Amino acid sequence: MCVTVSCLIWGHEDRIRHSAARVYLECAACGRETPGWQLTSHPERTTARAHVPKVDLVRRPCKSLLPWRRLIAASRASGARS
Repeated sequence: MCVTVSCLIWGHEDRIRHSAARVYLECAACGRETPGWQLTSHPERTTARAHVPKVDLVRRPCKSLLPWRRLIAASRASGARS
């Protein structure tokens, strides 16, 4: 493995490679390999789920908008007077 001039100037042209035991990056120009990641068997999966609270689907008026409605109505009323 020798580093090419293009790798020194523009950097390596890494591509993803894999073998049976690991995944790694390999330069297409010079063949340099990174240490990569070791592949292991699948981790144990848990089947228990966390308790999800039920959501109340009843639509309720948003109380935070009510003061704005009063302000808009008041500004319209004061604008109509002038």
